[in-house]
Amino acid sequence: MIEPTPGFNRGFFSAEVFVKFFTKEHKKAQQPHAKKETAIGITRHLFFHLIMLSLTIGINFTVIEMEMLLLWLL
Repeated sequence: MIEPTPGFNRGFFSAEVFVKFFTKEHKKAQQPHAKKETAIGITRHLFFHLIMLSLTIGINFTVIEMEMLLLWLL
């Protein structure tokens, strides 16, 4: 039996969670909430890159490590 790629289906993020989180339809930002929507978009984008990096090199980031990396990137 072929072993799955390390980090792809184990750990905090499964492929299903990944797909559900990043395929949400993005609501059009209304003017009063434009900054909030932009911040959410940037955070999502950073999480996307962190998760893709972890899937690519086979590292499972914990929630705390993700938060630390996000704060460092912001």
